[in-house]
Amino acid sequence: MLACALALAGLALVLRRAGPSRGERDFLTGGGAFPPWAVALAFAASEASAMTVLGVPAAAYREDWRYLQFFAGSAAARVLVALWLLPSMRADGAVTAYAWLEGRYGRGARRWAAGAFVSARVVMSAVRLMAAAAALSVVVGAPPVVWIALLAACSAVAAAWGGLRGAVYLGAAQAAFLILGGAGLALYAGLVLEGGPFEALRAADTAHKLAVWRWWPEGGLFKALLFDRVWAPAALAGGLVGSMAAFAGDQDMMQGALHARGDAGRRGLIGSVFAALALLLVYLGLGSALWAYYDHN
Repeated sequence: MLACALALAGLALVLRRAGPSRGERDFLTGGGAFPPWAVALAFAASEASAMTVLGVPAAAYREDWRYLQFFAGSAAARVLVALWLLPSMRADGAVTAYAWLEGRYGRGARRWAAGAFVSARVVMSAVRLMAAAAALSVVVGAPPVVWIALLAACSAVAAAWGGLRGAVYLGAAQAAFLILGGAGLALYAGLVLEGGPFEALRAADTAHKLAVWRWWPEGGLFKALLFDRVWAPAALAGGLVGSMAAFAGDQDMMQGALHARGDAGRRGLIGSVFAALALLLVYLGLGSALWAYYDHN
């Protein structure tokens, strides 16, 4: 009951902050009244997935912090999108990224890109929703289907009521919840270990669980060029190219930045580097803290 009350209270706050949408254009643009912090957090929330809350701690537990190599390339992609692509889209007066594609490359490009976005988002959102519902079912109780219905209803109400404003502020709230909740779990995992969080860090560092960079591939250079995706050059290139393609074609990420007034969109995109980095560090730290706990017990 407490979890349901918190979810509904959070929804009420988002709806009050967003306000109702007024017409089709306001639904798509939100009136541009987005502060940079909301754009940054919403961007990080759209990027986060079940891979973040489940896969990142698992990777830190099993191996180390090499996922940050990929993030370094992704951070560079955000800066390029903010300084180069976003001004171009705004100069053309596009309402959405897909309208901008149509103006540049024709209606076919718009349809294919929008179709790819909708298809990918349906799958990603379904996985994310199922992961959240399964976790709540284990921690709080009630079958996962109940949590799926509640979380889906909250998202649908926020989007239908506030349009883009509802989506941006709901995403910002989600990112804040993920960061604070993950940090609380990581701190708890460190505190229950004899010696506290500093002992967890010392143990993880001694076992090379905090390593980030690997500049030389395993198994030889030729094999690495084909198969090794976690040595620094490959991870940086993959993060840069893959993230530029994903960010530019994802309306859920770009729409808030596209219609934020002045340079709030640019600052929000660059600020999402720090929001996403905080999210990653929290869940990498959670994985390392869990490893130290089980190593000592």
